[in-house]
Amino acid sequence: MQKTAEVEVSEIENLLRGDILFVTPELFYMLLGAFIAAMVVNGLFFKEFTYISFDAETARTQGFHAGFWETLFYVIAAIVIAVATHMVGDIFVFGFLVIPPIAAMLLVKRVKFIFLVAFVIGALAPILGLFLAFKFDFPASPTIVAIASIVLMLAWVLNTLRHR
Repeated sequence: MQKTAEVEVSEIENLLRGDILFVTPELFYMLLGAFIAAMVVNGLFFKEFTYISFDAETARTQGFHAGFWETLFYVIAAIVIAVATHMVGDIFVFGFLVIPPIAAMLLVKRVKFIFLVAFVIGALAPILGLFLAFKFDFPASPTIVAIASIVLMLAWVLNTLRHR
């Protein structure tokens, strides 16, 4: 329990909002551990997760336990999202869950390339966003999400022009 209400409110706000600039080494290693564990499980069971995601009914008829694989996938996603949200905040996590994949889907059509382009957007937007946040004294997480959103808008414009 904090001695002053202001400090307690600040801690609660930080817990809900997160702040990418004040991530402690402990939080970073916790997220890294969750990420590595999630990637290992996703890598080991990539075929099952993909099959269930694209055609759960056919998977069920061929003996896959679709409910188990869906539950495992969502539990892993929930753990990573919970840890990341605590670390960097809602805006950043939910923005990066949605924006890079949608932008990638607008730019390329093959699933392999969608994953690759989403990864590149997700890796480069924070670098540019942090640079701009420091240069112009903007808040870091919203700036990073804004950069990713600009990429999404450009992807939408390119997709629209390509289909005319």
